[in-house]
Amino acid sequence: MKNHRRLAVGAALGSIVATLGTYAYINYDLSSKRKLETESVEETEPIVELPESTEATPYRSEKTQQKAQNLPKYNQKKKSRNQLNHPTQKPSDLERTVEEEKSYDLPPEKRIALTTNWSLENVKDRFEELGKHYQDAMDAHDFKVAASYIPDFQRFMEAEKDTKPEAYQKIENDLAYHITTDYDKYLSAAIEDCSKHDFDSVFAKVTWMNVFLAEHPRLFSPDYLEKSNLANFIRKGNQALEAVEYCN
Repeated sequence: MKNHRRLAVGAALGSIVATLGTYAYINYDLSSKRKLETESVEETEPIVELPESTEATPYRSEKTQQKAQNLPKYNQKKKSRNQLNHPTQKPSDLERTVEEEKSYDLPPEKRIALTTNWSLENVKDRFEELGKHYQDAMDAHDFKVAASYIPDFQRFMEAEKDTKPEAYQKIENDLAYHITTDYDKYLSAAIEDCSKHDFDSVFAKVTWMNVFLAEHPRLFSPDYLEKSNLANFIRKGNQALEAVEYCN
């Protein structure tokens, strides 16, 4: 089911409209409970921090792609043997729409036009337009496209990147948290109602999100996901894949 929770403009947006150079970011009620509820809260060894990427497209760097090869992967050895008995589920209407059209994935030139050379008169409209496409990607559970908007939101305060590094980084941290919490809900839905999900679609999301989470070790801190870790998400992703693959 499409998530009807829409993007809200944060209080910081008022600052960017009022004062040139002040940053803006997405406010999705981070003042409320920030800690993600997960099925498993076991502690693991500290995650090794991977190089962070600020590229808009593609989101991952070459080094990160090499790191991804070392992440635990879903075991598909049983799939070929049981494929006839457990056929892959047909994609849901939403997943079909995502595969056929991604109107929310703005081309790079459009993103740059929205986030550079703005003025006090148009910055609010530009910010909200970018936010709409970001939220549309989230509604479609296209986490990869949603994450690609992080550098675009940061570009609104590019001039203050060196003078306000913490505020600049907070934009990425907050959006990464937003994406991760929705991803956790997506996995829960796949486990609870496997018939509405396609194995290949879930597999692509799980594989990409494993890398995304490894790229953002700050998520597993008291400020965000204190009681979770990368191993928990990998385990839950595999659980969702098994549920969909062997869905009755």
